Amino acid sequence: MSPIVLPMAAEYIASFRNALDQVAREKRFLAMLEAPPLEQVASLVGDNIRRDIAQFVALAGDQVVGWADIVPAWTQGVVHHGSLGMGVLPPFRGKGLGRRLLQACIAKSWANGLRRIELEVRADNGQAIRLYEGLGFRREGRKRRGLCIEGEAHDTLVMALLRDEGLPGAADGVLPSDAVCTERPQLVEQIVRALVLYSLAEVQQGHARTLRVSVGGNDFSVEDDGRGHAIHRSVENAPYLPLIYQHLGHRFDAGEPTPVQLQGLGMSLINAICEELTVIVRKPAAELRMVFRGARLIDHELRDRVGADTGNRISGRVGADLEQRAVDFDALEAWLCSVAQAHPALTLQLNGKSLRASSQADHGQACASPGHPGAH
Repeated sequence: MSPIVLPMAAEYIASFRNALDQVAREKRFLAMLEAPPLEQVASLVGDNIRRDIAQFVALAGDQVVGWADIVPAWTQGVVHHGSLGMGVLPPFRGKGLGRRLLQACIAKSWANGLRRIELEVRADNGQAIRLYEGLGFRREGRKRRGLCIEGEAHDTLVMALLRDEGLPGAADGVLPSDAVCTERPQLVEQIVRALVLYSLAEVQQGHARTLRVSVGGNDFSVEDDGRGHAIHRSVENAPYLPLIYQHLGHRFDAGEPTPVQLQGLGMSLINAICEELTVIVRKPAAELRMVFRGARLIDHELRDRVGADTGNRISGRVGADLEQRAVDFDALEAWLCSVAQAHPALTLQLNGKSLRASSQADHGQACASPGHPGAH
């Protein structure tokens, strides 16, 4: 299964530190030779999360295998700048993962108001330079002997991407938010809305109280704490869950046609749009994991478990060939805020931040995030 790109969260910090340490000890790509202590990393990353900085990780299972972040400058005259840092573990290089991480970070940085993103890269790192240039970064200068590792000096290149220089990276799915076409809805955002509404039915029936939404580039995840799909159900001897996620491709037998499952129309359409889709269902005594690629089931695992937590987690990725525009985070958050406002008992999170219904103290805003008064 391909790694999924998600916003950084506190639960990923320890694994992120391990990945950072592995790349640093290669002594080829980073200025540091080993990662700082976990406590220091946790403090820095925690501050980035609180400040809503563009910081994304790539997860393979529960392990961080790549990361990218764009940290804004703090001096008044350059607060529109952000500095890019990233890394990918060796087994996952050359597979487009770095590009996906950068696409998510750049889109988030533009949404946060940055107008310039800069980086420094070793002049002999051709693969990274090609990646950056493919996303619109331009070379601005060369630092002779700009990096010295264990006594060996290396030149570095200074590169930068400006938000208003045409449409840098448009072919790779990175567009300034004010340049996004409005001819049709953005696919990732619409999928997220559909999955939230599906989970909201569990909320309205009193079976779920928490929804967690994550969006990064073309990757998404929606998780609830409801009852979870019916993992042992069948329809005319056809397993129910594979059926509803592949309903559009179901072959009907003559004489005994399988009853159409209306729920499956939406789920199988979402599956058909995604390059890859993972469905995890938690029940008190069992957990089911299904992985679809190209709308076809490629992995199915049912295992015993003991736990009180139940619900569904549906995550996936829309291909860049179908969607080349960035998610409008402001529009998505505003819509989610309307959901939270209509369901005061619901705990709703977007990229790790809790959204709550507004109060008079929010001065008429539709929604607010704790620590960030008003909508972004």
